[in-house]
Amino acid sequence: MDRDTKRVCGIKLTHDGAIAVVEDGRLVFCTEQEKRNNNSRYQEINNLDAVVAALAENGVNARDVDQFVIDGWDGEAESRFKVLSGETPVILRGAPYVERHAEGLLDWIGGSGLTLGDRVFSYRSYPHVTSHVASAYCTSPFAKSGDPALCLVWDGCIFPQLYHVEGKRASFVKSLFPVTGQAYAAAGHYFGPYKQTSRGGWDLGVAGKLMAFIALGSVHVRIVAVFQKLYQEHFAGDTALACAFRANINNSESSLAAVHDFFAASALQLGQRRPKTCLHRLIFSSNVSSLTKWRTPCSTIPCREHAICA
Repeated sequence: MDRDTKRVCGIKLTHDGAIAVVEDGRLVFCTEQEKRNNNSRYQEINNLDAVVAALAENGVNARDVDQFVIDGWDGEAESRFKVLSGETPVILRGAPYVERHAEGLLDWIGGSGLTLGDRVFSYRSYPHVTSHVASAYCTSPFAKSGDPALCLVWDGCIFPQLYHVEGKRASFVKSLFPVTGQAYAAAGHYFGPYKQTSRGGWDLGVAGKLMAFIALGSVHVRIVAVFQKLYQEHFAGDTALACAFRANINNSESSLAAVHDFFAASALQLGQRRPKTCLHRLIFSSNVSSLTKWRTPCSTIPCREHAICA
């Protein structure tokens, strides 16, 4: 950022839309669209009037902003944002999702046409991944002490990416393995209480629940072996399937379909065998569930330690 830039307004137009203002290195405010007007979760910013309103509510006039910055999104070389300013359609040019080369994390694309009220502003746009690296490092103790650090970013549409940050420089190190973060949301379609037959319309909230279940679980060697075998076949190995997946990773439709294919194959193999263990304690509650017709069959369960009817 230029040394004479004092007040910066960051704008996230897409998934999880937000507006933030930083002044002299201090966060003045950050407003998420999903928190406003009972909006839906992951609410985008479809109208630039929302930016004008957020600035005004926090005592900031758009004319007093030294630099507007728009977060990048889908696209190999650049992204496009189709929004409204009032009732007027506006198309804004933005940076891509990830950097274009190893040293390009801080490369930006300049744009104009950011129409806020009756004024038009220029702006910069950085790759989407840049915001992840910057927010992680700048809020860490390493930034305060000036120490270099490694930063791992694993977002929904990318492989886990490792970056090295030192001073005002940041560079890409390597991708750790070829699985996108969408894997958690996709897995919810095939295992557990949120299992569904359709591949579409997933709930991203399920991804967090699945992570929690995994953290509370235990390792089953057979399950790990199945996942590892299919991981090599579908993603990481030298098979035609895996090579095609890696070659088309920037195609969101084909990469998502590949993730679904992986879990469909996993569910098919893992579903062929029932677990050897079962719950040892069984508790019934309410008048209906405690009827005698339930007690007799349950008394024959071989692994039952005891049953309590309340």
